Amino acid sequence: MDEKLLKQEIRVMNRLYFGFIAIAIIFGGLFYYMHQLSGNVFNSEECTIIQSIAMLIMLVAIPFSLKLYKKKTEATAIPSEVSNEAKIVYLKQWFIIRIYILEMTSIVLFLSYYLAGSNSLLICAGITLMFLVFFCKPNEQELKEKLEESEKMENDSKA
Repeated sequence: MDEKLLKQEIRVMNRLYFGFIAIAIIFGGLFYYMHQLSGNVFNSEECTIIQSIAMLIMLVAIPFSLKLYKKKTEATAIPSEVSNEAKIVYLKQWFIIRIYILEMTSIVLFLSYYLAGSNSLLICAGITLMFLVFFCKPNEQELKEKLEESEKMENDSKA
């Protein structure tokens, strides 16, 4: 396993991770400030519909992103008969997809807050960001274990 490449990809993943969190916070602050200036854009019935749809998106997106990443990064799902570099890139791509799903969910929640003005949408966005912070941080040890498990399965299938 190429340690230098793995450390480089972990650095890239950390930059993406912190960048996505910063973008979410910037969008949240922007939409919060814009809502304070303009107030509710829609009437109460439309606000309730927007709020319900945004919460439903959150309730589907969080488990979907975490489960999808887990499923796609299992040792059986990692492509075999390719180099370790390709496997690292594969794992990085699924890491980015997981973060992107949660990022878009938080932005949808902030936008819904701007439109509907319900503080519960801010709480939902905070929950989404907590999942992003606590469950999506790139971990070098975890990637090494996944690569080693994939190599072990590949070697067992050859024998």
